[in-house]
Amino acid sequence: MKKGLSKYQRISITVLFTVMMIATLLWEHYNGGISTHYLLHDDNMPGISNLWGLIIVPIFTWVVSGLVRIQQDGKDKNKHLPVLLRGVYLFLTGALISIFFYQNPESALPLYLTIALLALAFFLPVYKAECLLGYVAGTLFMFGAFIPVIAGTILWLLFFTAYKGTRKITGFFIKNRQQHRIENSK
Repeated sequence: MKKGLSKYQRISITVLFTVMMIATLLWEHYNGGISTHYLLHDDNMPGISNLWGLIIVPIFTWVVSGLVRIQQDGKDKNKHLPVLLRGVYLFLTGALISIFFYQNPESALPLYLTIALLALAFFLPVYKAECLLGYVAGTLFMFGAFIPVIAGTILWLLFFTAYKGTRKITGFFIKNRQQHRIENSK
């Protein structure tokens, strides 16, 4: 049986993410000003200020933390550990992507890490909500709120499709193959 996070846990996570966003904005303010991201990296296009993160991050975190599910079987005292580890792994991956992008924005290494995540999604459930939260937290400081939330959500959908779609397709073929064997053995 799976159970969601408690209201207290969701509030705690939302507050943590909001504090991370405030820290990011304060750092930006005291180091050259709060960043604005332009559509298609074109200064002539409309810009999106990182100040929007004060609204985007709490709402996003509250909604996504509501999707986190924890396995409730038996007397396992470490039932939160797998959920936490998945979040930490994606946090570290997001942080690495941010660091590599900061070191050399023209480098293909962040793209390769993202592709590696997509490849991993065929075998491991990196589509889980805690993974999305970890990824957004890992990229929040470098990219503000808007880019990680949009990119993370798109990746989340790709990861979900890769993991679940692969199982549906292989299950379909295995089922048909087994049915074909049964019919041929008659």
